Amino acid sequence: MATSIRTAIHMAGGREVCFVGVMDEAGVLQSVRPVARGDARSVLALPGFARRGEVLVHNHPSGLLEPSDADLEVAARLHDDGVGFAIVDNEATRLYVVVEVPRAAPDAPHEPLAVADVHEAQGP
Repeated sequence: MATSIRTAIHMAGGREVCFVGVMDEAGVLQSVRPVARGDARSVLALPGFARRGEVLVHNHPSGLLEPSDADLEVAARLHDDGVGFAIVDNEATRLYVVVEVPRAAPDAPHEPLAVADVHEAQGP
């Protein structure tokens, strides 16, 4: 997987590349596919590149993984759509997760008696 990231970045001349990835439950990146190529300082991160449960990853050619203001704006928007956001270095040895992939909260169990009490109190 790291080889795929390095190869795509190399093929783009070391410029920024945007990937859509899948992370496992432990937060480890399992697979990526390149979806956009940019310049030395930016790349498109359009909504719709990634689906709910995926993560949008892009590299910073400088090697500094600190998110820019634009990165933070994109991360917030993607999170609202159920998508995580991360930044990787050009060698794919370091990954900074800006926003975790949102996980669905488990449904809270309902106590059968509590539900029955509510219905009985109001009656038919």
